[in-house]
Amino acid sequence: MLDEVFVTHTRTPSRAMLTVLFLTCAVLSPNLRAVAQAASAAPTGPTAAKDATSKPDPGKQDFAPTSEALPLFEKDQSWPKPLPNGWTLGQVTGVSVAPNGHIWIVHRIGGEKQQDPAKEAARQAEESAHPGNPAPRILEFDPDGTLLRSWGGPSPDYAWPQEEHGITVDSDNHVWISGHTDTFTPPGPDLVDTQILKFTLDGKFIAMFGKPRHWGGSNDTQSFGNPTSMRFDARANELFIADGEANHRIIVVDATTGAYKRHWGAYGGVPDDVAAETPYDPGAPPARQFGRRAVHCLLLGNDDLVYVCDRAHDRIQVFRKDGTFVREGFVAKNTRGTGSTFSAGFSPDQKFLYVGDQSNHKGWILLRDTLQVIGSFGEKGNPMGEIIDPHSMAVDAKGNIYVGYPLAKFTFKGYRPAAPSTTPSTAQDAAKK
Repeated sequence: MLDEVFVTHTRTPSRAMLTVLFLTCAVLSPNLRAVAQAASAAPTGPTAAKDATSKPDPGKQDFAPTSEALPLFEKDQSWPKPLPNGWTLGQVTGVSVAPNGHIWIVHRIGGEKQQDPAKEAARQAEESAHPGNPAPRILEFDPDGTLLRSWGGPSPDYAWPQEEHGITVDSDNHVWISGHTDTFTPPGPDLVDTQILKFTLDGKFIAMFGKPRHWGGSNDTQSFGNPTSMRFDARANELFIADGEANHRIIVVDATTGAYKRHWGAYGGVPDDVAAETPYDPGAPPARQFGRRAVHCLLLGNDDLVYVCDRAHDRIQVFRKDGTFVREGFVAKNTRGTGSTFSAGFSPDQKFLYVGDQSNHKGWILLRDTLQVIGSFGEKGNPMGEIIDPHSMAVDAKGNIYVGYPLAKFTFKGYRPAAPSTTPSTAQDAAKK
């Protein structure tokens, strides 16, 4: 009967008519009561049409047509193995795969600091009341998830970050640590992590680059501004740094001495900290600056290019190592707030670029050479496993993906046929088959 009513009615029903109709049917079927309430409250006519189109789905991303078979991943529910001594993990903000295939992480013991004083006081009170038994800040796991080594934390020999953020184990077996703090509004010299630390695999301190609590902005050549991610170029002995969440640039330093080499902003230009704070508008022309708290990840490709996450602007920008801009690609570009491009990693053959999207809780699959989005994994409800909050990402030589937080492993399971349509749901549907 309902079908007949809606098919044969030739004029738009009023809200009152819809309410009476659905409430009548609800007497026969209690399951329709919620529908009746929604119909009573919902606007109709032109206003309803406008509301339906004015708020696009922030996580929507059309897939580019491709003939490539897409990688398939399954979450390993048993990884990592339980920690010894009753240790617990906080927020795993950084993940790195060492040359020997071991997985290194850095985590925040007390969770993320809050800018709001009341919320920060509540967080500290909760931490004091339930301190738990946190693991040391730096942990090394073998591929099976067994803990091998642990160390790290404050010391009189160096300025440990106020809040841990990034970790990289380079080809010379050095461990690099960066930090950031959220308690800056606006940033100030005493409220920004401005240093990067260098250690041996056993945790022996080697060097500190940057002056602690000496924030000078995005054109300062002496220190950093909440640096997020580092990558080592062995041929040039240079360290490339995504800098960061207070600054808005890529900076390159000598990996032995820390001496400044060069830096650049979005499109290879001069970074401007004032202009970079402009709120993101998906409908506006692409911003000429990296966004607010946005330079969040960095990769060095085997094509000698630098891949940078500008998360607040939902994009990946690619540069030559001298800072020359090459291209950019957008991912779920209607995502506002903290944005979509949080973390990234290459497939072993570097055909694919994986992007971790903490805002939309999934991983995206891009073609590295074009930055076209061709698939996704880890979506909510995916039977192969949900990715949750991929703040950081690393990929091992077998194609397995490691993300934090929480710390998780997505095992590479081979390939599946390319999605026949361009809708984001297709990849998830294919994973169910």
